Amino acid sequence: IKTVDMSGTKMVTLGLNVLSGLESFKAENCASLKVFSCSGNEYLESIDISGCSALTNINIVNCKNLANIDLENDNSLSFVSVTGSDALENLDLSDAKSGDYFLSAAPLKISGAEAAPVRAMLVSDFIFWSGEQK
Repeated sequence: IKTVDMSGTKMVTLGLNVLSGLESFKAENCASLKVFSCSGNEYLESIDISGCSALTNINIVNCKNLANIDLENDNSLSFVSVTGSDALENLDLSDAKSGDYFLSAAPLKISGAEAAPVRAMLVSDFIFWSGEQK
């Protein structure tokens, strides 16, 4: 299977783990989807989970060829973590709700390399250095 489209379904939690050969995944307008996780899908190039208005948590790990993540109109996001996705070119968070966020984009250590991919993580509702809860 190279393409999976689960758009409009009523799932609440979705995990895509080690689906050999999967290149494209789409789950647009899944109004009940709150948590999306994906790991070990080395051929996956594109994820479209746009319009999932209840989506709060995204965790993507070791999807080496993942280049595009579409999160348009996902304005309930509070946690996004993408690690081990060396080909990531597009992660649009412009529709995230307004507020204070913490973005961590620590580069992976690669011996002898001039550049490295980053391990990006976006978190809202955290304690700032002032000690106040947001």
